[in-house]
Amino acid sequence: MRRQSWAEYERTLLLGGAWLPVTGCILFVNAPVERCVEILLTGVRGAHVLNHYGHPLRVRPVSADSLDDLLTNLLPLEGAEHRHNLLMATANPEWTAMFASDWRGQDPQSPMAWFAVAGVESVKVVDIPHTYDRTTHSGFYGSRKIEMYSLTAENDVIGHSLGVRAVDTRRWEVVEPIPPFPVGNIWDPTAKRILDRFTHEHLVEMTALFGLRPFDEDFYVPERRALIVERTDPVQPNERTFTLAQARGEEPVIW
Repeated sequence: MRRQSWAEYERTLLLGGAWLPVTGCILFVNAPVERCVEILLTGVRGAHVLNHYGHPLRVRPVSADSLDDLLTNLLPLEGAEHRHNLLMATANPEWTAMFASDWRGQDPQSPMAWFAVAGVESVKVVDIPHTYDRTTHSGFYGSRKIEMYSLTAENDVIGHSLGVRAVDTRRWEVVEPIPPFPVGNIWDPTAKRILDRFTHEHLVEMTALFGLRPFDEDFYVPERRALIVERTDPVQPNERTFTLAQARGEEPVIW
């Protein structure tokens, strides 16, 4: 079988990859949107923002006819600690999708912990083509994986992870599923090529076990509305913002 180019591969991703890196990592939270927002406002995240910046988080409703239009509410993208999270219902009422305004793509390890502390499980889905160019220092190290914070009957948190990721410009490594996912593992640990041990198709099948379709646009925004949770402290002069084109490496970033 002919191997796909990275450009061809991007077209299998959410919105054809047009919103990478924003959509390169999506957090799905096993609770309704309003419950997720409540946890952010009153839990660990809200307390950190209030203590560190002296201003509370707030929630703001937004609406649009498409996922693409809703994502524009995250622009301009931000560096350091992002200011905005966009939360929306999905076609599966058990799950809320969350995106962030981080210009390098969402890092949901902390949010997964915030929700776990509140007794809510979450699943992180990552699919980022390996586009890093060391001659220009542009692009991204590739990563394709699924991670989960599950809860035991005693409310202890267990982390699960499965996937592949680039560790330099040429070499990939496997993220092995230890411990196994509660729904089981789908991958090919015997494949000769590391990238073939956890393919995009494996990721699609794994997410389907949770009732998720992260790469299908019609899985999102069934109600044509979403909620933004955002910081309210004044923007400081040293806080950088970026266009989507800059985040994608299509326009230069002037430091």
